[in-house]
Amino acid sequence: ALAQAKNADGKSDEAAALFAELAQADNSVVARDTVNFELAKIYEKQGKTNDAADLYFNIAKAASEAKDSEGKSVQMSQTARQARQKLEAINPERAKEIKEPEIESPFGGAPLGM
Repeated sequence: ALAQAKNADGKSDEAAALFAELAQADNSVVARDTVNFELAKIYEKQGKTNDAADLYFNIAKAASEAKDSEGKSVQMSQTARQARQKLEAINPERAKEIKEPEIESPFGGAPLGM
């Protein structure tokens, strides 16, 4: 909340430092992807597009490769999908490296209604 307030007050350097600190914390209440996404938005606003692209890429790439306990691909989180969209806007070539996970149908692949 403090980092968001600093950002809203135009203190993006202070906000970025707080978000970076949160991203490194092992016991953060807020999901690391969410913190990194907010940090990437600040970097983007500051014109640090390469730093923003790196964070967006890392969020989306990790989510696209995530597996469940049975080794099956899982849906990307909302944050990961947004990170991929942001990456597509600022670095379309790099965004192409991220493949959408292939999610198996819970119905065994049979079309619905059959």
